[in-house]
Amino acid sequence: MTTDNSLASTSQTGSRVHEISRRILDIIFEYALNKFDDSKERLERGADNFLSLIAKFVATEKRVQTCLPAFPFKSANKIYKVLGSLPDKAEELALGRLNTMCARIQEVYSPGAQVTIISDGITYNDTWAYGESLREMAAEKQFDYISFARMKDLLDFPSPEKMTEIIYVANCTAFRRLLLNQYGRDDLDIDHEIATNADTKLTYLGYKRFLESDLKHIFPCGTNRTANKYKRDCKYLAKQMLIRGDAFGRAIMNAFPNYLRLSIHESTGLNKLSICLLNTKTGYTTPWHCSVAQLADGEWISAPMAEFSKDARFELMYEDGQPSHFKQKPCGQDALGIGEMASGYLQEATPRSASEYFSEASTPSLASPNPISQSNSPVFSPRKTMAASGSITAESSSPPSPASSGVEESIIITLSKDIHSSAQIPYGKRLLPQIIDRLAAVEPERVVFSLASLSGDSLKFDGISARVFSKAIDKTAWLLSSLVGKPDSIQPVGYIGPHDLRYVLLTYACVKVGYAVS
Repeated sequence: MTTDNSLASTSQTGSRVHEISRRILDIIFEYALNKFDDSKERLERGADNFLSLIAKFVATEKRVQTCLPAFPFKSANKIYKVLGSLPDKAEELALGRLNTMCARIQEVYSPGAQVTIISDGITYNDTWAYGESLREMAAEKQFDYISFARMKDLLDFPSPEKMTEIIYVANCTAFRRLLLNQYGRDDLDIDHEIATNADTKLTYLGYKRFLESDLKHIFPCGTNRTANKYKRDCKYLAKQMLIRGDAFGRAIMNAFPNYLRLSIHESTGLNKLSICLLNTKTGYTTPWHCSVAQLADGEWISAPMAEFSKDARFELMYEDGQPSHFKQKPCGQDALGIGEMASGYLQEATPRSASEYFSEASTPSLASPNPISQSNSPVFSPRKTMAASGSITAESSSPPSPASSGVEESIIITLSKDIHSSAQIPYGKRLLPQIIDRLAAVEPERVVFSLASLSGDSLKFDGISARVFSKAIDKTAWLLSSLVGKPDSIQPVGYIGPHDLRYVLLTYACVKVGYAVS
């Protein structure tokens, strides 16, 4: 009799756990990405997997833990897409949405839920400031269900518990290399993965689309860069992002093995749950790739910053002295209101079929050229491309911005000029010199590095502008070229030494001349 009662009790407990788990999952589904016309069906495909993860927390009455690789740094395209380098109202709405989702879960399950946002964003000043500002925003707005993790939290690497910008920057190269050494796969054939793995292809297409829009103002097409070549370059960088993203994903699985995996990308719905960060009808869902505006009725919409800027019905709003969002101006009786037909960029996004989405991009050739090695090893090997992989991560990645790209961002971009000659020599398939040269031309006074010196009991920082640093690179490159001469061919580039500015300068100069460095 006791056994029968025990079995009945166990059965009731199991049923209760499943019921609560299903209610939690249904709430999360309400916040899911729905850009495909079969998004609901996709979610249900992975429901059993998601329920089993959630049930483990519910059965032990613990908080449901989820992790989301996202919020890397603002888009490089500050001409068209975003207001600046720091989080603004778009990020606030996104964090608030995630926090609200967790609060709703607590209403049906008292231990509640938490979202851990993981961003590797390992580059320079803009990225550090972006991540720190996100944390400050979450604390100020009392988004208590949100926590943050950096790459250092995924790796077995000795570092201070409390990071500062100086310590962070000093260790970023080590973080990158350790990530690929520990979690990279030498046998990864990324072309094969794109061709055969639907989740990988969806992420690849997303990366490629964002790259093409983010970099077009930094590397405009012209006489020396055709539209087709520009697209090929973006495809290459998207693959590099996937390679590093594969290692990043493995590191996340190791650090957060039992967490419910969320994603900002559309997926098959089997292994990760695609989440929508901005619930706006216009379809721009990642806050670091767009701006937001508030309509007169209080509704929020999202679109590229430049579209709002040139629309006379909106005005730019500031918070704490920083551009934050746009707001619809008060409408007169005869004024044109904001309607779906009033502006093309405000039209409601229509869900698409997955087959249509896939058909717009040709499947990559399995025989893609390998710029790193001509051996019989896989086309893209993580360790062989380690120095060229840049600060790109799975899920959360934005293309590199000109000011925050650091010393290790890479893309196959053939530049039009040598240092000061008309000979067409590429900078070793690297962005390094072009980023600084371009920045020196368009934002010459922008501070790209800071020199720290001790003044009394505090640190004093002297800014190095893009123009000054560009000239220093040219002088160093000229000296190297005159003393040693130029190499016969451009070779892959590593990184010289720690993040001392002298080593950074030497690395840039070597790249510009064409030397292989390690």
